Amino acid sequence: MPRQGPKDWRPGQKNQTTKLSANVGRRVVLRYDVDRYPDFIAPSGGTGTVVYADMEEIRVRMDQHMAGAEQWDNEVHWSENNDTYNDFEKDTRFLT
Repeated sequence: MPRQGPKDWRPGQKNQTTKLSANVGRRVVLRYDVDRYPDFIAPSGGTGTVVYADMEEIRVRMDQHMAGAEQWDNEVHWSENNDTYNDFEKDTRFLT
């Protein structure tokens, strides 16, 4: 999946806030397995950091390596383009 949109978050970058309060830099844990067929499945209990968030997409870079997610930069994406945006609240829990 080709990367689109703004550059990735870097330390010190100003946060963008979504209606879900998925602020850049917030830590999350996956409540459930997140299936990104055919590329990978992010396992429940995995932790990561919100690296991008706007009203159309949320990206979480996972701490644990996920086989098959290399082309995604080891990130799980929730996007309005694939109807998964609203699943972010169901799939994750904030740690911070």
